[in-house]
Amino acid sequence: MTALAADDLILARLADLEFENAMLKRALCEPPHGWSGAFRLSRAAYTIVSMVARASPRAVHKDRIVEIWEDDGDSDGVYASIETTVCHARKLLKPHGVEIKTARRLGYWMPEASRDRFDELLRAPT
Repeated sequence: MTALAADDLILARLADLEFENAMLKRALCEPPHGWSGAFRLSRAAYTIVSMVARASPRAVHKDRIVEIWEDDGDSDGVYASIETTVCHARKLLKPHGVEIKTARRLGYWMPEASRDRFDELLRAPT
């Protein structure tokens, strides 16, 4: 095998692994089986809230959220969509005792008590 052929194989494998990694990241943020839209959260909102909850009490950088978000190439539009989605999610979750905080110039975080409450509400029968 030539060095060029080996490089092509490595690049093809790298592309496969990057695709698999992207699919696994998305799967981590999928609503649980049987989830019926608790709190009336959209799938996009659930994705963001679950990322923030899993990282609690650390902040999730907006760039990490963008990696999961379906990007159409308009990064400014994606960031605006994320901010709008988080704003809407906050309004739906606050009455249930779940807060999402802003980490200025970074992203979002959730207090541990809110994370525990979010998990509790997800496990509750619908």
